Amino acid sequence: MQLSEDQLAAIRVRLEDDGPRLDLAQRLRERGDPRGEFIELQCAAARSDDDHDARDELTARADALFAAHEDEWHHELGLRLGEATWARGFVDAVSLAPGRVAAIGERLARGAPVRALHLRGLEKDAEALASVLRDPLLSVVTALDLCADRNDVGPAGARALARATHLTQLRELRLRDNEIFEAGGHDLARATHFSGLTKLDLRSCQVGTDGVRALAAATHLAGLRELWLGGSFFDNNSNPCRDAGVFALAAASHLKGLVTLDLQWSEVRLPGARALAAAPQFADLRELWLGASHLGPLGAKAVAIGLPNLTLLDLYDNGIGAKGLRALVRRLKHLRTLDLSHNDIGIDGVKAIADAESLAGLRQLWLAYNNLGDEGATELSLADQLTQLRLLDLRNTGIGPSGVEDLLEEAWLSRLECLLLDANRLGNTAAKALAKATHMTRLKELRLRGTGFGPEGARHLASAPHLAGLRELLVDSNPIGDEGVAALLSAPWPRLRLLVLGAGGITDEGVRLLAGAPLLAGLAGLDINRNKIGDAGMRALAAGRLDALTELWCAGHALSAAGVAALAAAPHLRRLARLHLDSPRLSSEELRPLVRAPWLSSLHQLRCGARCYPEDFEPALSELHAVAPDLQII
Repeated sequence: MQLSEDQLAAIRVRLEDDGPRLDLAQRLRERGDPRGEFIELQCAAARSDDDHDARDELTARADALFAAHEDEWHHELGLRLGEATWARGFVDAVSLAPGRVAAIGERLARGAPVRALHLRGLEKDAEALASVLRDPLLSVVTALDLCADRNDVGPAGARALARATHLTQLRELRLRDNEIFEAGGHDLARATHFSGLTKLDLRSCQVGTDGVRALAAATHLAGLRELWLGGSFFDNNSNPCRDAGVFALAAASHLKGLVTLDLQWSEVRLPGARALAAAPQFADLRELWLGASHLGPLGAKAVAIGLPNLTLLDLYDNGIGAKGLRALVRRLKHLRTLDLSHNDIGIDGVKAIADAESLAGLRQLWLAYNNLGDEGATELSLADQLTQLRLLDLRNTGIGPSGVEDLLEEAWLSRLECLLLDANRLGNTAAKALAKATHMTRLKELRLRGTGFGPEGARHLASAPHLAGLRELLVDSNPIGDEGVAALLSAPWPRLRLLVLGAGGITDEGVRLLAGAPLLAGLAGLDINRNKIGDAGMRALAAGRLDALTELWCAGHALSAAGVAALAAAPHLRRLARLHLDSPRLSSEELRPLVRAPWLSSLHQLRCGARCYPEDFEPALSELHAVAPDLQII
């Protein structure tokens, strides 16, 4: 299907409106083109957010139609499998290396309403970025994302963006993990052609206090709705904005449209929190991220008093305790997401949650790394006002078997979609309790990592038909062994897309069972890292139906060249985008069989340990790049 200029323009002008798409879909259906039905199905699924069953049915029908025609529809635009994300019937976003932008950028600009470009494989090459910015595709996309493994275009990359004055249509710019430093922050602050930006993501970019001051003073950024300036644990508090940067933001009266502000790991202290809360332009702020700011109970109280309209509040590792939590729940009436991880809230804090009618609308509650124990879980079970909860995070909270049993039997958890129980000594009890919790029919993600989960627990999960809707199951770092794998596979798991079985004592026999299981054909992600798998297991896996697999983790195994050759010859890996093969024993000789893999050109990233010692992997690296020049090898 070739879009005319008028059809493409109509969709771009009304990008959020289904009207032009559905008009085209009707004409396509009238002439028997299956693309028309695909457009209608994806549009209908996008409108069905609140009706989970209807959305799932529509998505499944659209996926089946797409699978039958994806080669043709990708080929029309010069795309490879795995490079595009389709939404509402058309390519919405593409993930491309610079060479691929040069090859198909103009074709995409003329042939699809592409909204977003994720640029990968830049590493530190600011000149490559500057070249991409001149491509015709950059004249039509409204979102540019440079966040990718090993992308770090530095201050020179920020300067290239600041000089690309033609990018006036950009609405979203993501630079996370590109260390542009203060100089880059100043360059972006001077780039008046970014006056249309509604989202700017500079997380872990090290722009520092001076860079934040410059950005805060840039009045052309008055249209921002989201501003992400925080860092992460891995930044080692390198160049945070600190209170001085927050004071500049608090004085930026033009930022009155801001809805989301991220200042995680930015060394914001009590004075900064008070200034933020007192700034009149932030009175309608909805989402605030202040993780690892150590604000204490007074900081929590200041935020609650000054920012009463928050719907999301991240206070990870702020030491607010039960006192600070009580201040929050007394004043914040609109919260949908609350992160209280690592705050030493104790039993009194859990009681405050259970008693807080103000939290009745909560959708996500994060309580990880608080020492709650069984008593805390039992107290939490009394929070029957939390009937809207979709996500509950209880990782590493000291909960044991009796506590998890008390909690999971509560009917108010019936809407829960994501349950995180990692690093608690639960044994098989959590799985047994879940099998009995027939009210939990909406669960989509279950994490039982490092909980002592074994074959008995696997049998309990597999016996529960109400858990058939699981999309993601993570049970790694548990002694499940081959027996546990067999038990899990006794259930069909028709909707499972991610299965994590790492460090589970699984042998070649367990992998053989997995390779023959029907669920394998639906998996997009499979993690079998750090098990006891050899060449025989890899041969069995490679022969399995891996049609949907986009990411495979099989690091830490003693594979020879024969095992890697079996994987390379796998007939159903054409969608594989990321492969993890890291192993102390892996060398150039073991890696070389991948050169002959028919799916190599579609692979985006190969992790094999070559980052630290590239010379140990020659000549394999050169041979791989000769076949797949855009492949990122780490």
